[in-house]
Amino acid sequence: MWFLTVQTVPKNDSPQANNFSSATVHCWVNFPDLEAAIQLVNFYLDRKGWFVVTVEFSHRVNPQNYDKDDEGYQYALEAEKNGSSFLFQTNLAQ
Repeated sequence: MWFLTVQTVPKNDSPQANNFSSATVHCWVNFPDLEAAIQLVNFYLDRKGWFVVTVEFSHRVNPQNYDKDDEGYQYALEAEKNGSSFLFQTNLAQ
């Protein structure tokens, strides 16, 4: 499984374009290959109306290595079960 942090902007035709200027998205993707995981992140975020500007961070993770109190633990478990999980930190449009 991969944990990635990506910087995004809303697509022009997206409903988010009126409300948000950008977002940092923390992504857990249950896929063995990093390049394929990045492609999946791009695919899923594109469907939600976001364009990935850059991948800032990527690291292989194992849900069993998280502390149960760690915020990422539940997201990692969700990705382990469903294939992916995303946590958005949005920036409001001016």
